[in-house]
Amino acid sequence: MPYRGEGEWWGRADGEQTISREKLNSQVLAIKVLGTPALSLNGRPAELSGKSLALVCYLGLEGETRRAVLADLLWTDAPEDTGRRNLRRELHRLRATVVGDWLEAHGERLALRPGYSLDLHEFHRLLQQGQSAAAAALLRGPLLDGLYPPSAEGFTNWREARAAELTEVHLSAFSVWATELGREGKQTAAQEVCTRMLRLDPLREQTHRQLMQLLYQSGEQEAALARYRALESLLARELGVEPLPQTTLLYRQILQGAPSPGTAALSEQPRPAGPGRRGGTDFPTS
Repeated sequence: MPYRGEGEWWGRADGEQTISREKLNSQVLAIKVLGTPALSLNGRPAELSGKSLALVCYLGLEGETRRAVLADLLWTDAPEDTGRRNLRRELHRLRATVVGDWLEAHGERLALRPGYSLDLHEFHRLLQQGQSAAAAALLRGPLLDGLYPPSAEGFTNWREARAAELTEVHLSAFSVWATELGREGKQTAAQEVCTRMLRLDPLREQTHRQLMQLLYQSGEQEAALARYRALESLLARELGVEPLPQTTLLYRQILQGAPSPGTAALSEQPRPAGPGRRGGTDFPTS
């Protein structure tokens, strides 16, 4: 039987291990982290929550991890001995679920058995192949959205840091997708993509400009102007600043009824973005 560390054994009777191994080879564990986290086994939902779900998602994202690190992430304020004891209990409960057989131990380290799928891996693969639209379609929201296991400040801090790292990559994929839709004349669909982008980062002016352009090119001048005014109010309320010069220039072009303002007139370098605010560069939509 394979020893799993700390006085625990993963294995069962030899016959049961053989059956389990054959069964595992025919199963696929799918882990979704781009948005509300979800697990499925051969297409069927695997219902986990709290720290069990957090543990599986973390191992799926970060790979093999020391037990001490996991205990500190999930029981941040507990003494080390207590955290490790709690981790053993959580692993015992997890072992009784349909996902339990996917856990592996290598001495002091835990990991998931190779062969699982992770939507973030597929997202990056599609981006590397230049398929931004297909990659963006996988994005259902911020990383591990809504996963806040109790008394796990370490996990929450890790999740928020990882989500922040990925946000700009996600937004860039969305922006390229909206650009492609706009070029195909699918203005409404492109506007919906921009709206999804604003749910990820409401203060990102590049997205507001892209949506203003799309609205104006669809003949919705008043809606485009209203978008600018809404942004103006949001920035004043949240950051105490005015829109960037590029955004104000686009607003004036639309207000004057300029013919389909694009990005050529907005090529000035943006001033540095403040905390929580991204200026960015525009993508053409036509």
